[in-house]
Amino acid sequence: MRKKSILLILIALFLFSFSDENKPKKSVTTTNSKPALVSHSSSTADTCQCVQKPDVRYLRHPYYLPAWVWNDQRRSAFIDKPTRSKLDSNIVLLNKYNKLGDSFDFKSDSVNFKIDSILAKNLALIDITSDAEVTKKENINIALKLDPNFTEQAKSILRKALDIYTELALREDIIEEAFQNSIESPTPMPPTYSNNTDSTYTDGYTTFLKLRVKPRGVKEFQQQLKNAFNTITGDPALLVITSYKGDCWWGRTYYSYYYNPDKQLSRLLPGGNYLYISLNTDRLADNHNPAFWASKLGHEILHSLSYWHPIYCNAEERNKNNVGANKAFIVAYEFAILKRAEKIINKK
Repeated sequence: MRKKSILLILIALFLFSFSDENKPKKSVTTTNSKPALVSHSSSTADTCQCVQKPDVRYLRHPYYLPAWVWNDQRRSAFIDKPTRSKLDSNIVLLNKYNKLGDSFDFKSDSVNFKIDSILAKNLALIDITSDAEVTKKENINIALKLDPNFTEQAKSILRKALDIYTELALREDIIEEAFQNSIESPTPMPPTYSNNTDSTYTDGYTTFLKLRVKPRGVKEFQQQLKNAFNTITGDPALLVITSYKGDCWWGRTYYSYYYNPDKQLSRLLPGGNYLYISLNTDRLADNHNPAFWASKLGHEILHSLSYWHPIYCNAEERNKNNVGANKAFIVAYEFAILKRAEKIINKK
């Protein structure tokens, strides 16, 4: 009888361990948790967004260093066949979980972390930049890796855009203008609390608190950019631009990607962070102006460096909420870059 009682208790405990209340909850504090994804001016996670969505068939913007960067003959010296096979298996599994929806986010995050860990262990920043095009300006030394899916015309536009942007990025007058024309609480601000009686912050307000809205000053912002555009070893920093198509925005990126320690490539010390953004090939086909794309590079790079702006439903709402000295800093910086970039183009 005693044995039977013990058995019943064990069965009850086993069943309790698989009840809904005791299933693993998705962590929101681990470093590999995915931050908000910014689609130019709107987050795809929010209800207010572009009516169109990116076409998944042409979405080459995973939350890890994309395979086209490292899945080639040169990088086989660092990622051997067994390691590559392990990466491929995890990527297939991650894509499966992503298609199953939000209820599988916990598993997606776990697999994404495995991919990051493998890449970090086997790659150094110099392994990627060694055969890349390098742009050198005063206080800037950055290598560019462009998605091979971009057309030759698009690649040419983006190379010119980067040349223009790096000429302007650190200019004190541009940053001062953006600083003076921006505020700490740009509109429309997200609601603070979930409801009037609850002290729980909304997801939008939590994101706002975790990110940068405006730098402390011009010099501080210049230093942030210099840190991202250089390395302490003297090797080039890295900007990866991948492609997508299908929505109405110009670009997308992950908030704070550059500062995420899981993304640091550390085969050699010190480990290296990198800038990683995605641009819309449909919009590139519509607009061939490198001055315009120079301003968009600045915008998306700032998102990667943790800079935030409110969610805008469309470009018209963005313009309506960014007038005079009441702009979001990231938008004010983009506009200031565009104004100077147009002058450079007109001189040529």
